[in-house]
Amino acid sequence: DLTLPINATGEIRPVRRVEIKAEASGEVIEIARQAGDRVQAGDVLIRLQRDDEQRNVNRAQGELDSAKARLEDMRLRLKQARTADLQTAQARVDELIEQVRLAKFRRDKLEALPEIASATVSISWPGAVVIEIEERVPILEWNDAGTTWWISEDGIAFLRRSVVHDLIQVQSFERVLDFPRGLDPVLSPEVIGTALLLQENLGEQNQLFYDRDRGFGFRDPRGWLAYFGTDGDIEAKVNVYFKIVESLDRNGYPARLVSVENIKAAFYR
Repeated sequence: DLTLPINATGEIRPVRRVEIKAEASGEVIEIARQAGDRVQAGDVLIRLQRDDEQRNVNRAQGELDSAKARLEDMRLRLKQARTADLQTAQARVDELIEQVRLAKFRRDKLEALPEIASATVSISWPGAVVIEIEERVPILEWNDAGTTWWISEDGIAFLRRSVVHDLIQVQSFERVLDFPRGLDPVLSPEVIGTALLLQENLGEQNQLFYDRDRGFGFRDPRGWLAYFGTDGDIEAKVNVYFKIVESLDRNGYPARLVSVENIKAAFYR
């Protein structure tokens, strides 16, 4: 037999290689197996210092407890903030309710005034309460035996507050305006309409008289009193009046009174 010795260097490699890693880090305090030992699944190879692991667990638990405390604190603050907001909102609502109550009280007082046609309360959040007022507009200025009243289109009378030059002037030498309870009209629509039509058809004449028995009239620049009543066809009555005046001027007849209260029985004297 021939024997040939061979000298060489190299690396012995296993058929299967397994890399072992610990799930946790820490200081190694024991090596249970040595190189070349046979091991099976589940065998302890090394032991780590558990103090570090416990410190990590304790640290994590502390962080968790701190996070829970902060969360609870935030919940408490949120609840307190909501409670405070609700209390503030409720106080604002209560204040607004009181403002509305006072506004309605003022509105009712205003609506009781004859010169106020309407008063409306409106509300806008967060707290504006507004009273919108609509005033009555006078169309007649009525001197009722020394007391001057403004009369609106719906017949409501209220005391004159200033001087308005465009109003129809009416003078009654005895008290003829009857004031019912509340805000009922003192003049009917027919009476107001008669005054307006007379003003329109008599031209520049704007000073009317009113007599309880004869109705509306005026003093003609030529000296006599003319009366037209309170109803009927006012335009036709004015035409008849002008025809009577034309006849008086043409014939030179003097007159103290011209009446067309009854258009079918007009007369002068």
